[in-house]
Amino acid sequence: MIIFGVVYSRSALMFLYGERWAGDATVEGLRVYCGYVFIMGVNGISEAFLYATIPKDKLPLLNVLVITKSILYIALCLLLLPYGVVGLILANILSMTFRIIVAFVYIRNTFDRNFFKFFIKTLPNPIAVVAGVASYFLCKRLLLYTKTPFFDLAAGGVVFLANAALNAFINRREVIEFIRAIRRPKQD
Repeated sequence: MIIFGVVYSRSALMFLYGERWAGDATVEGLRVYCGYVFIMGVNGISEAFLYATIPKDKLPLLNVLVITKSILYIALCLLLLPYGVVGLILANILSMTFRIIVAFVYIRNTFDRNFFKFFIKTLPNPIAVVAGVASYFLCKRLLLYTKTPFFDLAAGGVVFLANAALNAFINRREVIEFIRAIRRPKQD
């Protein structure tokens, strides 16, 4: 989402809604929102773990943190409001980053010494990260040669499919197990 959304925001808006909606402010808002979607995903997973495993005796502390997060969000909105929609999206990103940090501190305390191993296992494969960065720069370069939104998006689609195929190959064991689990009939 971050790689292709940032690069092809303008092309997607021009293709779907025309040049009228592909103004700089709209494109910048969509680009920042692509990063926000990633942050929302990390926040959702980390907070789901937090809320599912927190003991009852720590709930009052969690409630104080929820109030703190709300105050932080309001302050960030007021501070970043002069930057328009992009400022409000950035306020959400910063507020959620604080929420992620709180959840990660809890997760670290839950796993004690094993947190580092747990955290390393959650990171993507380094080859996939390099492929993602290379895809970003390749897509930026392709924008110089394709002159219409349709061809921009088509070229990006080819790069995306190549990136997805590489990731499927890197994680082939997990992909095969996932496909087998889907195809298995449910046992009643």
